[in-house]
Amino acid sequence: MTDDDDLSDVKEQLNNIQDDVNDIQGDVRVMSTLNKEFNREELIDRIHASFGTSENKKLTWYYANGERTIQEIADEADIARGSVDWAVRELNKSGWLVEHKDDNNTIYAKAEVCINLGIKGDLEDELEDL
Repeated sequence: MTDDDDLSDVKEQLNNIQDDVNDIQGDVRVMSTLNKEFNREELIDRIHASFGTSENKKLTWYYANGERTIQEIADEADIARGSVDWAVRELNKSGWLVEHKDDNNTIYAKAEVCINLGIKGDLEDELEDL
């Protein structure tokens, strides 16, 4: 065998390895997509289960945009401040809302994991007040 033959064999083996790597990467992308979709559906189910039948929780979560205090959420949602205070605590414990300090106020926002799941649209279809 000549050096050219050896080089040709090495190139062929490298091409085969690269093909295998491409196949593996494709499989990983497919699995990642499937896992994200599964996790998305699971998250949506868990969030809806956390809301239960409470319209106050749904409205509180809907109007929590990272710029509103409890009073502002109550005003926007047209529900009692005490109901919003309770809903915020429950949703914060569940991990669906997070609180931030802004100057002297505490403001509430949807947790990052909740964003872009389509829940906001579901609530708009479900609740007449929105």
